[in-house]
Amino acid sequence: MKFVENIYKHSNKHTNDRQPLQAMRVTVLLFSLFVLGYAMASRGTKIYDMVSGACEITVVGAFVPLVFGVYWKRATTLGALA
Repeated sequence: MKFVENIYKHSNKHTNDRQPLQAMRVTVLLFSLFVLGYAMASRGTKIYDMVSGACEITVVGAFVPLVFGVYWKRATTLGALA
């Protein structure tokens, strides 16, 4: 998962090969439990509504970085592409 590759490995530079693997397993387990809880809470809901609700979470999460990128005075083109 991208969390382990992008955040965990960079914050813990002195790790062996076993620690990121353990972090990946824990992350997958927690994400699976979150998705299971979401599915159980949405029981009786059409699949289209569940997918659109999951997409809304992504859009809301991306809104704040996009707004800061637009209004931050030190923002650059390279930063926007990244």
